[in-house]
Amino acid sequence: SPFSFLLKVHVQNATLAGGVAVGTAANIMIQPWGAILIGVLAAVLSVIGFSYLQVNSTCEKVSQNAP
Repeated sequence: SPFSFLLKVHVQNATLAGGVAVGTAANIMIQPWGAILIGVLAAVLSVIGFSYLQVNSTCEKVSQNAP
């Protein structure tokens, strides 16, 4: 499969990070391209951080052990 490098947890974290990043700028009038840019940057940072940083958190343990 060409998308075998995408893990389900990466997609979930990226979606959440993009929504949170755009939501924090909700009181500012941003254009659609700005919302897309903010969301994509947050998603990329989230996936890179999740992949390369070792953070011991309860949420990470729960998501790894969930079916």
